[in-house]
Amino acid sequence: MGDTAERQALIADIGRQEAALVAMRATCVDRMRALLDARQFEQAVALYRASLQTRAQTAN
Repeated sequence: MGDTAERQALIADIGRQEAALVAMRATCVDRMRALLDARQFEQAVALYRASLQTRAQTAN
């Protein structure tokens, strides 16, 4: 049983969208590094990580 052409197209589209999200995130990080000093950037990263933990806890 092989994948249908429609399924393969969906898989390819998801792959393209994931790649676009990774590229956007990298651009965002580069921009933040340019705007913030090292201490501010570390604070932003810590807040981001804390928000991920909070989100994970509320999802459970």
